[in-house]
Amino acid sequence: MSHRAAAWAPPFCPNPCCRFHSASTTSWHWVRAGFFQRQAAPQRIQRFRCEHCGRYFSRQTFRADYWLKRPELLEETFHALTHCTGFRQMARKHGCSPQTIMGLA
Repeated sequence: MSHRAAAWAPPFCPNPCCRFHSASTTSWHWVRAGFFQRQAAPQRIQRFRCEHCGRYFSRQTFRADYWLKRPELLEETFHALTHCTGFRQMARKHGCSPQTIMGLA
């Protein structure tokens, strides 16, 4: 019996010009394309390549916080907003602008 978790598979091609960009396609083929190193944990990230359009991407491409400058604020902002905390008050607490908090909301 193996205790290893099942390998993660990309749900769709992240390239909007690819015909397999839709999550409803079942015949999409991708290949593992090595790893890349980064400074934050986890340091080793698996890369993939779409066999149809040739685009390279990683598992991080599908994360909700992929483009965020301050991803550590996402969960705390959610909880603060559910408790009716104002944008300016949260921004003062975290030392950022209110627009940063508004972008997370």
